[in-house]
Amino acid sequence: AMCLWQRVVAVDATTVTVKSATDPSCACVGNLAARPKSGKIQLTWTARTGADHYNVYRGTVSGGPYARLGSTVSSYATYLDTTVVNATTYYYVVREADRIDRELCQSNQASARPTTR
Repeated sequence: AMCLWQRVVAVDATTVTVKSATDPSCACVGNLAARPKSGKIQLTWTARTGADHYNVYRGTVSGGPYARLGSTVSSYATYLDTTVVNATTYYYVVREADRIDRELCQSNQASARPTTR
């Protein structure tokens, strides 16, 4: 098994290092959840030690592609997306990143569909 999201280490044009999913550096957010409200979606997850911040990505197709929405250093590991349109399903992932914004891995995907109350 490989990391879901891995930093590719290029040794030369043909060699790529792939880490095992059991490698501690491959562990990532695994409980991303999306809660829809009218006109917004609240994302929550469990913060992990070692992450400097989290980059938040959103797409409208399951599995991506995802566009970067923003980032958060929230120790409560939450993000509020207020740029959604009701009756559209959105798919999210978060990626842990280090101090210089190198993304370390990708979370599970969460989806939500906001509606008017």
